Amino acid sequence: MSTRLDKILEEDQILMERYSEWRDSEEIERDLRSQATRNGFIAIPTQEPQTNSNIYM
Repeated sequence: MSTRLDKILEEDQILMERYSEWRDSEEIERDLRSQATRNGFIAIPTQEPQTNSNIYM
């Protein structure tokens, strides 16, 4: 069981490293700027468990 879990965690770590290589800091900054609203806040969708709908804070 422990070796299976270690293997799964290792595969997840490799996937996360690949994903972080795809995105560079310039793209992230552009994405955040495009999400900024008129009043200067960034809309972040969150999931409310009791309503099961997206709420923007």
